[in-house]
Amino acid sequence: MKNFQFAAHDLFLNRSADLERLDDWWQGTESNALALFGRRRVGKSWLHREFAHDKPALILVADTRSLGPQLGGFADQLEPLLGVRPQLDSLASLFRALYEIGRGSKLLVTIDEFPYLLPGQEAARKSALTEVQKVMEDRDDSSLKLILCGSYIGQMEALLSGPLRGRLT
Repeated sequence: MKNFQFAAHDLFLNRSADLERLDDWWQGTESNALALFGRRRVGKSWLHREFAHDKPALILVADTRSLGPQLGGFADQLEPLLGVRPQLDSLASLFRALYEIGRGSKLLVTIDEFPYLLPGQEAARKSALTEVQKVMEDRDDSSLKLILCGSYIGQMEALLSGPLRGRLT
């Protein structure tokens, strides 16, 4: 029993340290989005949801459906924040809408399981991320704090070195 308690205690300490690092990012001037990734069932969703508690926050959860229906659902979630239902026809248009919301006030947005939103073919994925990169370059006047979360470790790591390099931490 002691080993389990010790392991649970360590897990709590690690999560506390992670929450502190996230809070430093939230309070600071860092404009880069964060990449939060790891194996399934290690607590990523708990971490970003716990962090979002008591903050102006929106959590978007991607799934295995095609992009169009997911963007339609996200548009429904964004409508109350924008005052109008956004026309979301691409991943770049989603990011454009999110950064627009952040121009009005500080907002935390997490896109959980972000890799589900990416095209399966490498060329199409690179093209979509290049369009997102262009949107992120014009983020300076936005107070959006964005977390991209996922459990496809290879794809999440590729975000750090691909078109989003330098815009994602």
